[in-house]
Amino acid sequence: MKSIPLLSAWLAALFLGMSPRVYAASLPLPRSTPEAQGISSQAIREHVAAPDWDKLLPAFQAGALTEDAAAQEQLKQVIANLAAHPAKKTN
Repeated sequence: MKSIPLLSAWLAALFLGMSPRVYAASLPLPRSTPEAQGISSQAIREHVAAPDWDKLLPAFQAGALTEDAAAQEQLKQVIANLAAHPAKKTN
């Protein structure tokens, strides 16, 4: 019956290896400020504002989007083919 001590050793190693992770998962996340971590809040704001949002999100521009007749027709086709199927009853 060599398998019982081997199984016991394996279970003990598993339990001991997992217990710090379980304990760490129950702790709240640490809270801090950017300044406490050595970076200014202004630098974070500038980093977030850095992308050219007008190129990334053209729909948010003040003017209208350029007209695309082919895309409009494709959208009309997709909408025309939409169908709602009633849910199947299960007993």
